[in-house]
Amino acid sequence: MASLRCLLLLLVVCSPWQDVLAVNAAEATPTCPEEPKGIEAEALLPGIANKTLMVVDVRTPQELEDTGRIPGSFNVPLTEIASAFKLEPAAFKEQYGFDKPTAENLVLTCRSGRRATTAWRQLSPLGYCHARVYFGSFLDWQAKGLPIEHEPEGTTQKTNVTDPEPACPEEPAGIEAEALLPGIANKSLVVVDVRPAEDLANDGRIPGSFNVPLPELVAAFKLESAAFNVQYGFEKPAADKLVLSCRSGGPALEAWRSLSPLGYCHARVYFGSFLDWQAKGLPIERGLEGTTRKSSSG
Repeated sequence: MASLRCLLLLLVVCSPWQDVLAVNAAEATPTCPEEPKGIEAEALLPGIANKTLMVVDVRTPQELEDTGRIPGSFNVPLTEIASAFKLEPAAFKEQYGFDKPTAENLVLTCRSGRRATTAWRQLSPLGYCHARVYFGSFLDWQAKGLPIEHEPEGTTQKTNVTDPEPACPEEPAGIEAEALLPGIANKSLVVVDVRPAEDLANDGRIPGSFNVPLPELVAAFKLESAAFNVQYGFEKPAADKLVLSCRSGGPALEAWRSLSPLGYCHARVYFGSFLDWQAKGLPIERGLEGTTRKSSSG
């Protein structure tokens, strides 16, 4: 009897059905498609009206103002799409003026379909791979003679822009390493490191500095102050307090150029950045608690 049980167990373990079951289990696991699912123009208006669809146009606000938009659509520019959809729902609504969509009700559109597809690829890792793309986008909408709305109020993102000073410099003012630590200590300076969070985790950071990665910077500094604090864990800096840093200075300079139109042209750049800090043997802080953004994938 014991031998029979062993034989039966061996047959079960070695049975080809094990492979079949494993394959079936793998096939049953939901996966992201390689390409997005499309939707036609005629399905959008009723879907918007009954709130089963949320159409997000990823063109620039200026394009929407110049050419109009699909009625009832909302605007999140492509350059902000990934960082926007990492926001907590409350911060997203405060910044963009509408509820954060789910993957099931999100439809992405643009002018001709290309940017909408790019947006889908950026959002897929955040859980939005089953969102749909209006491939024809605004050009198709126009060609079909469907209604166009020209009033953008309530459909584009809110901004918190400090009025720029009359003359922005062509290049930022610099600051030396030795001025940073006392400035951080007496709260007269706020050092924002624009490297990826994993770089700070691996290499360390200037003590007391904060992290807003470069790809998120513009969207971050358009947030209302309260939403910024919720998302990034520190008070939104004023231009005269802000110092931008990175690894070697290049991305910090790029960050300054990105923020200048938002009223931050008098922020300063630590041109030597982290490599200069290391070379001078100044203290390095490791661990990111309380210094990097809070994130939420949709």
